[in-house]
Amino acid sequence: MFMQKLRKQTKYFLWVVVLGFVLWIAFDLGGSLGLKKVKPWQKGIVAKVDGKEIPYRVFEAQYQEALQDTLKNIGERTLSYEEENKIKDDVWQNMLSEIRYRELMKKRKIRFNDDVYLALMQSIPPQEILKDTTFRDSTGQFDFKKYRQALGNPRNANYFINYEYRLRGEIIPREINAIDIYYALDMTDAEFQKFLALDTEIRKCKYFLIKPFDVPDSLVHYTEDEVKHYYNLHQEDFKVPRQYSLLVVRFPIKPSSSDTINAKERLEDVLFSLSQGDTFELLAKEMSDDPSGKNGGDIGWIKDSGKYAFLYSILKKAPIDTVIGPFKNDGAFYIAKKVEEKKDSMHVKIIKSNIKVEDQTVYDLRNDASNFAEEARNADFQEVAKENGYRVIKTGYFKENAAFARGLGLLRGRIKALIKKGKKGDIVGPIKVSGGFVVFEVEDIKEPYTPPYDSVKMFVEKQVKWQKKLQKAEELAKKARSVVINKPDSSQLWDSAKVVVKPARATVAESRPFSITGFVDYNVGNNIKFKTVAFSLKNKELSDVYSDDRIGAFFIYLENITENKNIYPFVVNMKKSNLFNSLFEQNLMKELAGTSNVKDYREYFLAK
Repeated sequence: MFMQKLRKQTKYFLWVVVLGFVLWIAFDLGGSLGLKKVKPWQKGIVAKVDGKEIPYRVFEAQYQEALQDTLKNIGERTLSYEEENKIKDDVWQNMLSEIRYRELMKKRKIRFNDDVYLALMQSIPPQEILKDTTFRDSTGQFDFKKYRQALGNPRNANYFINYEYRLRGEIIPREINAIDIYYALDMTDAEFQKFLALDTEIRKCKYFLIKPFDVPDSLVHYTEDEVKHYYNLHQEDFKVPRQYSLLVVRFPIKPSSSDTINAKERLEDVLFSLSQGDTFELLAKEMSDDPSGKNGGDIGWIKDSGKYAFLYSILKKAPIDTVIGPFKNDGAFYIAKKVEEKKDSMHVKIIKSNIKVEDQTVYDLRNDASNFAEEARNADFQEVAKENGYRVIKTGYFKENAAFARGLGLLRGRIKALIKKGKKGDIVGPIKVSGGFVVFEVEDIKEPYTPPYDSVKMFVEKQVKWQKKLQKAEELAKKARSVVINKPDSSQLWDSAKVVVKPARATVAESRPFSITGFVDYNVGNNIKFKTVAFSLKNKELSDVYSDDRIGAFFIYLENITENKNIYPFVVNMKKSNLFNSLFEQNLMKELAGTSNVKDYREYFLAK
């Protein structure tokens, strides 16, 4: 900011420096420019990969980013010379792989289709929406139902179109050519050809389905002995996994007073620049944290409702072209300028300064968490928390396969591993979680056990009843199949088949066209058994009766087989992660990480 304030005073001095630099190039180097070829490292090129130049500034930027991430994670300790070189080597390898991967994708003309980007949009909300509290449920967790409602609202079309462009630009399509999969797998030619044939087929069928809950209770009967026998045979199904009870202290990341002061001071510097003659629009482009900055801070016309209602009330009595601020609203400071005004609206430009949590604030918070953990290891966890004014959250007992625990939020990766590794009385942390750090004590552990019959009797009865209903559904489906077997293309016979299974309720439906990995319809979903049966049939063939615990008893009449001309290898194999893992380990990564056709000029830039 100090340099900003001196900008006008130093303008002429800078021009003198620039002119001197140009003259130095002209007189000191000019004689040799026409005679001597400039070396790549003299132009700031750190490497050439398959003929593609990598500027040193790109390498340095990625190294600095990796370095800062490492320093944040290790706390106070400084990095050794060997550790810094290891980071540089990692950045180097990542750059080589990234460049080659992009070139590989271009060469093979591989791309995502629109359906894949739609799926990505549905499952990966934008960061600004993830941070929006209106998309949270009563427990504070992100509500995907609200998000998908917003995604389907036509009023939001322009926003999500822009988000799709961001996805297309930022996400590398990890789509692999079918031939890569072939070389990565231990398959015979015949097996692979059959596999590809299924991938390129689309099938449409008519099916008869009886779901277990559509079988009335009056049609099924079981005894107490049958329930006990089922329990004895399936004790593993009722086994309660290991359970944990933790005491948790959270250290949420919040902006400090200095973070708030910094955000406000940025706008005070903007006001100073305005007083020196700089334009609002230019400063908005240079300084604003709002997306409107690229348009000179112009947010258009606002009213006393909606996103900018707070601005309307502040600017209501301000004269045209008056700059108001800085004022604080929802994690940011603003200065605003009223450009035009109508009866119930006004045209406004803004410059926004977000209150950003600085690295030092995060470092100090982690240090507080570390100090608390150290104290708690030598004393009583709850007493130390009380002395320091920290709130202790009791998780209660949760299973080791739980996805969520009170005080910890979502249980993923490292935190889940640390919980499983912990012993009673262990103090664990600090651990980085969403929104801050946590330190916890393992208060108690309950080992896995099988509950006695009497305590789970009701649940066992439900399981027995479900199995009995599934068996009955299968019997009725066989009866229905006998009605249509001689003329399976007759709609009247399918209607008659529904009648013969009453009082059970049957579903007769025509599926949408589907592939071996595709979605069938809302009755069947993505059921593997149903699709396996469908893809085992010949055209115009009627299947036997099959049953599946999840969807019930069914038989299928295959109506049509067509070729899928719009097949995309990534979409077809999206759920076959084992194929991709094998591929990356055996084939593609060797190609990406290789050093052939690489001209390395790092020695001219990096000290060894």
